[in-house]
Amino acid sequence: MLPGVRVRAVSAERASQVVAFDALLRTLLARFGDQRLAAAARALFGLPPGVPGTTLTARREAAAAACGREVHHFRKHLEPRILDQLAAAVAADSDALAAGQAIAPVLLPAAAPTVLPAEVFAWEVTEHAEALARLWSGVYALRAELLACQRLASMDPGGAAVVAAARRALWRTARLQTLVVDYRHTYGDRLLHAQIPPGALVALAGWAPQLSQEQVELICQVNSPDAEEFTRRLTATPEGERLHEQWVATMATHDEDRTQDQDHTQHTQDQEKTSW
Repeated sequence: MLPGVRVRAVSAERASQVVAFDALLRTLLARFGDQRLAAAARALFGLPPGVPGTTLTARREAAAAACGREVHHFRKHLEPRILDQLAAAVAADSDALAAGQAIAPVLLPAAAPTVLPAEVFAWEVTEHAEALARLWSGVYALRAELLACQRLASMDPGGAAVVAAARRALWRTARLQTLVVDYRHTYGDRLLHAQIPPGALVALAGWAPQLSQEQVELICQVNSPDAEEFTRRLTATPEGERLHEQWVATMATHDEDRTQDQDHTQHTQDQEKTSW
């Protein structure tokens, strides 16, 4: 069982695993790396611009049309490339999960209030569970803003909505980094039972501009429970203003524009190796 499927599945039942695998495929197809074949890859699996529930032949025809190729050429030359890239993406997802070795605490419905015994051990265990819950809440709160940036940047790069989301993402980064500092001060440089640095959880939220240690310290110093107040405090200093401008400019840019130079280089290399 793929780690990416096992983690996403609600239970060990086959139906749950199938739903999890479908969700993983949809996510990878939505972020397919080769933009020249992205629409064709989605059509091949019955996603727009394709039609779900159709035969493989019909989906191949839709995929070939999506990339402007004849269907036999697509089946012989492009479909294998799509499948190879998708398989590599699935493997990379599994490798990332294996490397992280950190899974959010499993939540179960509570039928009744939890009554703790009046002893130090129970208090310490619960206090650590509370610290973990706060850490993971920060991870998911940051992830939500990073996803919002991706979605809004693809719709309206540089627009007011994505700029606001980028500012909230920086604020959420500060909130999470502060939680990381608090955890380290109390429990040390490793997550208990996970053996990874608590700061590694920040990367699990998703891609964001890399911050130096000085910049992390800066946003933690101006941390605020209010996003707008955080932005005002941060931009009150020259260093904070530069950080804010660079962060927003990067996050408010569409992914295709952000990696244009890299894509152009890779495209040129691909053309040298093989032709469509």
